[in-house]
Amino acid sequence: MYVQERACEILGYHRHVPAKEKLWEIAQSGMANGRQAAKGALARIRETGETSK
Repeated sequence: MYVQERACEILGYHRHVPAKEKLWEIAQSGMANGRQAAKGALARIRETGETSK
């Protein structure tokens, strides 16, 4: 497991809304496993309706 992938998983697990911009950047230009994890994290954040901080 790569560091980038794990970091994205943790941010998604905690639904950390302030990290959305960085996750979007990783989803676009990160390593393959990081891109997939960032997309998953963004999906989890969207589930909350962006109300948590």
